[in-house]
Amino acid sequence: MDVKIKEIQEFVINKTREKWLSDPLIKRFLGYKNDSSVNSASEYPAFSLNYEIYLGKKLIGDIKVFGTKKDLKKKMAQILVVLGEARGKGLGSQAVSSLLEKLKDMYKTVYCNVNRYNTASIKMLRKNGFLIKDIKGSDVIFYKRLSF
Repeated sequence: MDVKIKEIQEFVINKTREKWLSDPLIKRFLGYKNDSSVNSASEYPAFSLNYEIYLGKKLIGDIKVFGTKKDLKKKMAQILVVLGEARGKGLGSQAVSSLLEKLKDMYKTVYCNVNRYNTASIKMLRKNGFLIKDIKGSDVIFYKRLSF
């Protein structure tokens, strides 16, 4: 299947993304937490890149690459993948593989926080060579070193 990622300036909430954000599974695993551990401006995103995932010409998901000032100094970035459609077919894994290829000259390490019950995302990350770094509450932190 022809999966492509395309960098964009910012995500525009359109009918497609509204539909994804109302999906109970996406709501469950994408829920934002009131994180009191974020205590300084250096902990907020200092940079972000946005990508759309396409199957042929159809938009099926989004990827956000972002990080704090600390991450930037360490040449690290966090990723967040939302596959809104066509799940369970390996398309998210293909998209992440393409993303890692684009990021390998920009960052030394990429990481991702995943809810421990989000088995599909865990499988996708493992398929792309991510390893477990830490477990904090219900979150599993995965990382992958990139060639740099």
